[in-house]
Amino acid sequence: MCGIFNFIYGILRNALWDDAAEATSGRFAQHLKYQAEESFSSGVVGPYLSWRFSYLLVGTFFGILSALLGMPWLINADYEAFLARQLPAGVPVARFRTLIQVLQGIDIAAWAILVLLAIGLALGGFWAMPSWAISNVRSSRRVVWCTWLIGFLPPFLLFLVLPLRGFVDWKGISADVCAQSVVSTYRMPGSQLHFTLQLLERNNVLEESMKGLVGETPRDWCLAQGRDWHESFYNRSVPCVWLVEDRCRSDFCDQVADAQMTQCLTGCLRMAIQNAPAQRKQMILQAFENCDAKAASQSYSAARLQAQSSAMATDYSTMSEADIINSMLLMQRVTITSFAETITWASVQSEYAVGVLVAMMVGQNLIASALGLASGLTEALLNLKAMFPGNQIGGWLLILTTFQVVPIYMVIFAVFQQLLGDAFVAIAVVAATFYLSVGMHTGYRITSTKSGDEGRWHFYRLIWVEYGLRALFGLALLGAMLIWVFQKNLQQSLLDYIRDDLLTPRALMSIVADFFTRKSLTAVAGTDAMVSAFVQTETWRLKQDAEASQAIAAQDLERLMAKRTAPKE
Repeated sequence: MCGIFNFIYGILRNALWDDAAEATSGRFAQHLKYQAEESFSSGVVGPYLSWRFSYLLVGTFFGILSALLGMPWLINADYEAFLARQLPAGVPVARFRTLIQVLQGIDIAAWAILVLLAIGLALGGFWAMPSWAISNVRSSRRVVWCTWLIGFLPPFLLFLVLPLRGFVDWKGISADVCAQSVVSTYRMPGSQLHFTLQLLERNNVLEESMKGLVGETPRDWCLAQGRDWHESFYNRSVPCVWLVEDRCRSDFCDQVADAQMTQCLTGCLRMAIQNAPAQRKQMILQAFENCDAKAASQSYSAARLQAQSSAMATDYSTMSEADIINSMLLMQRVTITSFAETITWASVQSEYAVGVLVAMMVGQNLIASALGLASGLTEALLNLKAMFPGNQIGGWLLILTTFQVVPIYMVIFAVFQQLLGDAFVAIAVVAATFYLSVGMHTGYRITSTKSGDEGRWHFYRLIWVEYGLRALFGLALLGAMLIWVFQKNLQQSLLDYIRDDLLTPRALMSIVADFFTRKSLTAVAGTDAMVSAFVQTETWRLKQDAEASQAIAAQDLERLMAKRTAPKE
């Protein structure tokens, strides 16, 4: 029991200390130290192998936990229910069936990658066992590198290359919105649009492209029009119909008897077609044939109709019957134009719903990977510095890598700020920029550390300063974004989805486990790569120095021999 406790304590102590130069806890660490000292005199190899073994075991634990929590049948992400809450009326969820199936397939693939990560970490830890660590370090390193590639490349490549929005039947959705809009416009109280179009078709003055509007369901016409349906219906057909109706009232209703005035004002075209002379009837029909849709849409624009409505008297007790009917017709047209402006957002809302769903899924799959990658590589650089505290290469690499990516993030932050930003978003992006830039400050400070234990502990104090700065900027970022979110009127269904599906204990534990799995994997793979590169660089440099020294020594010997054999004067 004591041996097991000592083993677990050593693993946790070496992993939590998070340093490849001070991993000396546990009997296995002492065993590795003695093994390493038989062949290596630097004193660095033993702690490095102990840290590596400990980190791989901890990563294996989180990998297994992440695979268990990430099983698709435990996630139970109800994409269909989310879309049903987000979509506007008239857009069936069935249009998104293919997208939902693809997202469910990606969930299974993501879980398979988690299983492979756990297996790869376990194999790497198996080859890194104290008894085999020195003789099999190359095999363990290759397993870890292959596992890292499997864990990081497929998700990023998938979401970078595969357009998930392409699995949605956007043409069908546009037709659904169009058909619902046209039918709703026809059914508005007092609307004569449908009858007028049918009348115009029977008199052979309706354009071929508009004949699909007179059927019981205009969906086929909507499919043929595609995304241009709104322009064809609300900006060409409707204004021209209104123009013909107004022309009919002005030319025909003044000549009917007072008893028929109400019938004429509410159904002028029907009376004109039935009772007007052939010449007058033809003039009315030609008004539609000769209609300038652009001019008509300007004449019946929402702004002009609203201005006319505001200018009309509101005291119906003093108004004539004709004025009351005209006022009602005008209000109906104002309602239709307002409805036309509103309905355009239905397709946009569908795209918004899909965008939110896809963004959340991409975030769930990539945020932990990106944070694990950034955190693991930073730790690898710090491990290199801890193992060789007198060498400046770790600090300068940290400065350069941080400086390389911060401007890219600043561009993204600037675009987001200009699109949706306000004062709180400005605070958030500034805090995020400083959070990402802390590595440059730390890298500059650690370049001055000296060799030995004193330099290493000075390096540790600087790292704790970095943790404090990151905590400060992280809290500022979180606070500003929370205030911004609560200020915006986000749809309740979205908040319900975040609460019910993203902020559940299982989901939070899965994100944390996934993060530590990928961080452990990246830290070990990155430290292996950097130590290997550093050793090869130093070996090459020493070889070059040795060759240079030998050349200088050979030149000195040559001059010396030349001086001895020279003839005396």
